[in-house]
Amino acid sequence: MELNIQPQDTRVAAVDPLMLARLSWQAALDRKAEQPLLLDLRGLSSICDFQFVCSGANARQTKAISMAIEEQVHRTFALHPLAVEGQHRGEWVSMDYGLVIVHIFRREVRSYYDFDTLWPQADHVTVQ
Repeated sequence: MELNIQPQDTRVAAVDPLMLARLSWQAALDRKAEQPLLLDLRGLSSICDFQFVCSGANARQTKAISMAIEEQVHRTFALHPLAVEGQHRGEWVSMDYGLVIVHIFRREVRSYYDFDTLWPQADHVTVQ
């Protein structure tokens, strides 16, 4: 298991988490991500405010989606994720941006873990 931890970046606190989550959504869709879901966990989780979840058809696509998100967030906010896990295998990539956590699953893996039902009380955020 790989763990790529970046030094704590104080700029993370200055970024609007909803804007970062929406940017992640758009970057993922630019790489043809499937079933995007943005969960508002404010008041429900002490770990983060938002979780963005999407799927790719295969490991190559999940890697491409994660790299596109990382590139777009860096270009827009000059931020790197605090931690990235699973990018090498591409089955389930998790990217930690502090108040926003991004999960990119291979289709079958997302279905197996039934991740979408972990926060039934969370509001689903509509992204235009």
